[in-house]
Amino acid sequence: LETVFDIQVSEGVPVELNHAEEVIFRTVHMSSELWLRLAGFEIERTRAAIEVGQISVAIRLALRARMSVERVMEATAMLQMMPAADYHQFRTELGNASGLQSPGYAYLRRECKGLATAFDAAVGDDDALFALYTGNRDDPRYDLAEALLDLDATLDRFRALHLQIAERFLGGNTQGTGGSEGVPYLKRNIGHKLFPRLWDLRGRIATASGATAYGYGTSTSRHS
Repeated sequence: LETVFDIQVSEGVPVELNHAEEVIFRTVHMSSELWLRLAGFEIERTRAAIEVGQISVAIRLALRARMSVERVMEATAMLQMMPAADYHQFRTELGNASGLQSPGYAYLRRECKGLATAFDAAVGDDDALFALYTGNRDDPRYDLAEALLDLDATLDRFRALHLQIAERFLGGNTQGTGGSEGVPYLKRNIGHKLFPRLWDLRGRIATASGATAYGYGTSTSRHS
């Protein structure tokens, strides 16, 4: 803890700060790295539980991973209280640091790939996944699928919040902190799916239900 305090803020007078608002910036990013690493760790454990058939355990761990990401979102939202002009008073002192270098987020994304592979093996092909959603919802693998969908949706909301915060401070500037591409890159990543099969399945369910491009049901049923 003393090491953390030494690089964050001392009792009374801030130390090694370029601006007082840097304290909230450091606090948000430091705490977020811890929560992101926890999320990645729980995702790693989720994969391991699936591989040995412990589906109920996997569901609980996936929920914990999602809740960890939600804690990051809560912290990140606090940056909205920081005046943009004050942020730019210390932004140049960040050097080559960039949000794209977050080890916690990289760990989380890497573990999600392994989790997706384990889930695919546990569920089977697309027909088996469709049957799980349309006729076998008492199967615990259905609840696991929904937990992974919730996790994926939460991660996308986090990316959207990150984009909003970046635009709040950088506007439409192309270059982000540390020379990264910045806002345009963040925009391209909105909607990225880490568990794409669970999202693609929705279209098949809608089609099977009789949905059309103009609403639900066939053209005959709409005129009846």
